[in-house]
Amino acid sequence: MKYQIVLQHGVEDYGRTCTASIAKYYGHNLAIAALKLVAQLIMIRNHS
Repeated sequence: MKYQIVLQHGVEDYGRTCTASIAKYYGHNLAIAALKLVAQLIMIRNHS
């Protein structure tokens, strides 16, 4: 299986890009924007 590259949108996207890259390796397609939204929702929930 060939490794597919996932490009960062900006320097703050490193963790999300790593997560998307690992998911892609295992056959899943996660959008970096969706991962960013999930992270924001988790932060909001933890601060409430």
